[in-house]
Amino acid sequence: MQKTMQTFIQKQWPLLLAFFVPFLTMSLIYIFQGVYPFGNDSLLTVDLGQQYVDFYAYYRQTFFEDPTTFFYSFSKAIGGDMVGLWAYYLTSPFNLL
Repeated sequence: MQKTMQTFIQKQWPLLLAFFVPFLTMSLIYIFQGVYPFGNDSLLTVDLGQQYVDFYAYYRQTFFEDPTTFFYSFSKAIGGDMVGLWAYYLTSPFNLL
């Protein structure tokens, strides 16, 4: 068993390194930032502040003020299809609450 494990590590060390280096790096970042298992913050709070709040505001504006931008919008970078954005971010039944 010991010989098999040594052979596996010798043959697969680049793959093991490719897993453990990012894992340890992200673990250290999460420890210093206080992300969930090491603190009270969550990764979702970052997305909430940077993406969801803006999309919900745009959704409200589209729904109440300008429904013509529901399918296509020029305010999305250079312009683009909005249906995918609605589907990915905003089509949860909890949005009605």
